[in-house]
Amino acid sequence: MDAHGHGHVNALLRLTPDYTPGAGETGAVTFTLTANGNGSCAPVNDAMILTITPAPVVNAGSDAETCQGVTFNFSSQATPASASNYSSILWTHTGTGTLTNATTLTPTYTPGAGETGPVTFTLTANGNGSCAPVNDQMILTITPAPVVNAGSDAETCQGVTFNFSSQATPASATNYAFLLWTHTGTGTLFNGRTTLTPVYYPGSRRDGSSNLHTDGQRQWQLRTGKRPDDPDHHACTSGECGQRCGDLPGRNL
Repeated sequence: MDAHGHGHVNALLRLTPDYTPGAGETGAVTFTLTANGNGSCAPVNDAMILTITPAPVVNAGSDAETCQGVTFNFSSQATPASASNYSSILWTHTGTGTLTNATTLTPTYTPGAGETGPVTFTLTANGNGSCAPVNDQMILTITPAPVVNAGSDAETCQGVTFNFSSQATPASATNYAFLLWTHTGTGTLFNGRTTLTPVYYPGSRRDGSSNLHTDGQRQWQLRTGKRPDDPDHHACTSGECGQRCGDLPGRNL
């Protein structure tokens, strides 16, 4: 037996030898079987071709993340899925959602109702010829969506501070990275505008007096229509107001 390949033939003198392909060898390999005659008979031979089919290669791409209820298209993977030397491909998954275009490298996954957490996706590439299927996996993490409730509407009197901890139905939030209150008023939010219970100090009154709070200095300036340089003008810090000014910041003057 004679082989024109890069591999190795075991038991060349047998009718059923074994051939081990060389590293990375693919394509056609011709094997010639020669029979040497008895007596004066000349040798004769015949040939056969062994086709070595390239093995399938598959990569499911990088892991990824999407928000609860948001569809995920695999074309957005940082490292895209890839495959070669295959007859067909198929994505399968462990989630409760729906996968469309599952026989392409870039399907789209729509999470199921309320679905969160990791979902494993398996990309299988079926080989050509006698090549066995191969597969690879990636994980899509579905992050719980944030939920927020600003709490019940409320009321306060002109010039009176309002603490959000006094809401009949308190503000609440879940699944968040951080919070931030904003407002349309002329006053100022303090004591944790990034918390669920800030304090709002209403803006200037229209009767000539005002309560001003400087965020950078955190200092209350209480005045009754006089200039800041007036001898009767009195200023104190927010920590001193209860003692030196005789009242809480934001009182009705």
